[in-house]
Amino acid sequence: MVATTSYTSEGHLKAAELCLRNKAKDEMEAGRIASMFGVGTCINPEIAKMAAVAGFPAVYMNLEHWSVGLENMQNMCIGALNSGITPIVVTPDGSSAWVSRALDCGAMGVIVPRSETVEQVKEIVKYSKFRPIGERPLSTAYMMRYSRVPSLAKEFQDIINERILTMPMIETVLGLENVEAIAAIPGVDCLFVGSWDLLDDMGHAGEYDNPKLLEAYEKIAAAADKASVNGRKVFVGCGGLEPRPDIIRILTKKHPCIRLFMAGRDSVALLNGMKAEVAGFKALAEKIGA
Repeated sequence: MVATTSYTSEGHLKAAELCLRNKAKDEMEAGRIASMFGVGTCINPEIAKMAAVAGFPAVYMNLEHWSVGLENMQNMCIGALNSGITPIVVTPDGSSAWVSRALDCGAMGVIVPRSETVEQVKEIVKYSKFRPIGERPLSTAYMMRYSRVPSLAKEFQDIINERILTMPMIETVLGLENVEAIAAIPGVDCLFVGSWDLLDDMGHAGEYDNPKLLEAYEKIAAAADKASVNGRKVFVGCGGLEPRPDIIRILTKKHPCIRLFMAGRDSVALLNGMKAEVAGFKALAEKIGA
């Protein structure tokens, strides 16, 4: 059983009881793999419920690349939270306008693309964590909005800091070069690897069998392990590996810190479902000569 909080005071325990949990983080802390389903085409909160019923502990929305707006993002976040799973948002950048706003809308994790330097990642932490770790603007965060106890404001902030996943995305050579220093920054919870973009930045676009990819993951996992001290745990997440379960098996078996994966998206699932239905009717038509 995952502890509800590392804090032991009565106030913190009460806040931990009232504050929504992060199912994806709970899964990782228990040593299990947390998969997240991408939502970008079917912008309806019911998709979050379907993902939960299917067994996904998380859904994600990519605001860097997909046409998901803030209102739709918030609706999906609330749908996920009400379904008991974790909403995660890929923000366009690491500014407060995106990071803290996504969290205020209900996201329980943010992935920030092209995180390359210590200075950049410190800004991400600044806007994703409340004091004393960061300087996230105060708001009635959705995780505590309907359980708020004013006298426990500080305790709620501490619990939310524990449960939010702050994830700089390592997807460039420069980010890879600085990954050890990035992982060491207090408040970083997970190093998220953009496999496709990282290969592209290395000059090996699409070359998943290039040994440089596994070498990069070795370096990133080592950085996460080195930063995991004094009760702190830094995880590694992976994007772009859905077509290569063989690589996923290698990474998860060798590195216990690699526990978060993008796992498909609504457009692909919908298209594959349509193709299967059409194929089924074509087969039926052939059998009856229609």
